[in-house]
Amino acid sequence: MNDNIVIISHAAIGIVVFIWMIKQYNWKGRGKILEGEARKTELERHELFGFYIFPATLLVVILAIVGNVVRRGDAKIISSVIPSSLHGATGLIGTGLLLITWNLGRKTKLKRESGEKWSESKRKHGRAADIIIIVGSIHVFLGFLELLKIL
Repeated sequence: MNDNIVIISHAAIGIVVFIWMIKQYNWKGRGKILEGEARKTELERHELFGFYIFPATLLVVILAIVGNVVRRGDAKIISSVIPSSLHGATGLIGTGLLLITWNLGRKTKLKRESGEKWSESKRKHGRAADIIIIVGSIHVFLGFLELLKIL
């Protein structure tokens, strides 16, 4: 029963974080059509929420690891961290990609604020976000199948 609570928590919070990522990703389209003060306000919101998205993702990863430990009935953290399914592998890949994207976003903001050229950093940030949405979609779908198998 406890393992199901942790796994369901992982899934529920993971879905919330993925929806959050999609909202962040939608900035790519909104940023092109907004102007003036509305664009500035939305950019600030995008940067603020972007700052917290990686720590929120780490919470989801921790819940997955705790769920694996509880479900397997052992305290071997290493075996619980190493993915044993495609769902787990895409989760680790996605988390790594998110770290890269998160750092690119922070670098873009710093460059823009300091007056440096930031368009290349912004382009890389956007491309990495494209890949995250693809990997994340696959991860969520596989997670749904894993959840059906576990429960």
